[in-house]
Amino acid sequence: MKGKILTLETDGHENRPAGGALVHRLVNETPASTTRSQFEWLHFCMKHEAVEQYLCHELGIPMFVANAMVAEETRSRTIVRDNGIMVLFKAMHQHDGANPEMMVSLRLWIEPHRIISAREQDIDAVYTLRDEIMAGHGPASTTDFLIDMIDHVYDEFDPLIDAMEIEIDELEELVQREETEAICGRLSALERRAVIFARHLSPQTAIFEIIGASRCPLVSEDDKDHLNELDSRLKGMLEALRDLRDRSAIIDERIQRIEEFRQSKANLVFAIAATLFLPASFLTGLFGANVGGVLWLEHPQGFLLLSIVCLGVMLSSWLLIRRGRWL
Repeated sequence: MKGKILTLETDGHENRPAGGALVHRLVNETPASTTRSQFEWLHFCMKHEAVEQYLCHELGIPMFVANAMVAEETRSRTIVRDNGIMVLFKAMHQHDGANPEMMVSLRLWIEPHRIISAREQDIDAVYTLRDEIMAGHGPASTTDFLIDMIDHVYDEFDPLIDAMEIEIDELEELVQREETEAICGRLSALERRAVIFARHLSPQTAIFEIIGASRCPLVSEDDKDHLNELDSRLKGMLEALRDLRDRSAIIDERIQRIEEFRQSKANLVFAIAATLFLPASFLTGLFGANVGGVLWLEHPQGFLLLSIVCLGVMLSSWLLIRRGRWL
């Protein structure tokens, strides 16, 4: 039997935000060998002011869970109790062309036959898992729900990290050709995205460690194996992000060396130009003195002779520079 949306409830306020009710209720009745497959999923929109009150008074969940569900700022973490597991982690919000760097918080409270989730923005992984349940091939238990949800969240990171690795390869080729003008903006955007992803994903490693080490009856040995796989997948993504940042730092250092070399070359050219023209400037200033006895002052070819002398001095300076291998 497929999952069914039984009710769609609202908070009764006329000014409720557009695009969502207070809570969406979905019942999973996917066939399985045990009754673990039958559970209820309540998904809340945090934009409603009535969420915390509904969680505490209508659903009877612990106060600390209700507070965490509606908190404005959350850090990825988990709390395990005998009767439930609270998991808060960051997911990607890419609806309507949103920037992938806009990470939003997904909050979950897992019980044996009930799942309560809350979000402020739309999350792709939520809709993916909902569609699977509606199609009749959803998770077999509430813990499987947690595993599948995190797995879908990580599915969204994989193509983005792959694209970042392709881009860093292209930037390395550009820096080898010293085409630094085309690199700086792209490198800065790539570094920023890698830092943002790593900052939000890194705390999630503790989630798997805490749940894996717990003795919660909701978590079977098979569930722990699946969580270990997710932990390995997460660490692989974090290693890829660290590698991207390391390679970006190398490219940035290479760009700085190229720019310093170009600047030193430009300074050398200016210095050589000044060296060449300094003797000629001295001679023209000397011969331009408005005093008597200046050489060639009355000579009909005086300007030509002075020009020849200046060119000779400049040529001699150039030969000395070349001989000294300054260029």
